[in-house]
Amino acid sequence: VYLNVLPAPDTFGTTSGRGWLVDFGGGPSWVPLAASGPALLVAVLVYLDQNITARIINSPDHRLSRGAAFHLDLVVVGLLIGCCSLFGLPWLVAATVRSLNHVRSLATVDEVVSGGKPHERIIHVRENRLTGLSIHLLIGASLLLLPLLKTIPMAVLYGLFLFMGVVSMAGNQFFERLSLWLMDPALYPVTHYIRKVPVRVIHAFTLLQLACLGVLWFVKSSSLGILFPIFIALLVPIRLFAGRFFSAEDLAALDAEAVPEAEETHWSG
Repeated sequence: VYLNVLPAPDTFGTTSGRGWLVDFGGGPSWVPLAASGPALLVAVLVYLDQNITARIINSPDHRLSRGAAFHLDLVVVGLLIGCCSLFGLPWLVAATVRSLNHVRSLATVDEVVSGGKPHERIIHVRENRLTGLSIHLLIGASLLLLPLLKTIPMAVLYGLFLFMGVVSMAGNQFFERLSLWLMDPALYPVTHYIRKVPVRVIHAFTLLQLACLGVLWFVKSSSLGILFPIFIALLVPIRLFAGRFFSAEDLAALDAEAVPEAEETHWSG
């Protein structure tokens, strides 16, 4: 059975055999001006992607310590993008799924019961620089194993990415609320938002989120993909506009990423 394998080169070098440094003056004079528009969109995407990932990683659920240089990662990413541009290399930005799995792999968790339903609560995360440094040193060392990389089936990589995505969805409130559409109301888990928010409001808010996700998916997969950063940014005014149809109390419960401490105290024991 023939399997598609990872398209790795035989030797370390540029894809087309060009020089390592990009000749920025080798193209027509109108290219920099024409590229400024797409470059602005990509800059917006990098900024949003980096900050969205940082916001998810620094969720109160993870109980991380917020240092003085909270936005240092964004500065480093900006410097690396400038360096990569000189060599014509792909740009870098925080990887949400991989970063989330990294944090959870360093976490010590405890099982608590809330609303009659057990769930994991992070007690603390072993914050360090060693694991991140080791991971990226190993990624760099993979350049020494190019002949072996060519033997890895693409199905293995897709399976790994699928597993990482599915694992990262565990505990995501949006997917939990989607499951309510297929569940008998009498069997709904007694979560904090179900206790505080009417069911019809929960379904309406979930439908709004699903519609936004569908639009983002369509734009990213179509020829309008270059406009994807704009649609990401439009989620902010959409969220603000939703406040006209949902009460502040309902939105606060639906936006809560963690089970409130009062809820855990009420249902524990």
